[in-house]
Amino acid sequence: MRLKEIMRIMGLGDAVHWFAWATQAFALISLI
Repeated sequence: MRLKEIMRIMGLGDAVHWFAWATQAFALISLI
């Protein structure tokens, strides 16, 4: 995903990566 690529470029930590993943998962659950 583009978000993951941007995070790698910015050099953010795993915590931020996990938070972004959790946010996407929550969004998908909300749509159901």
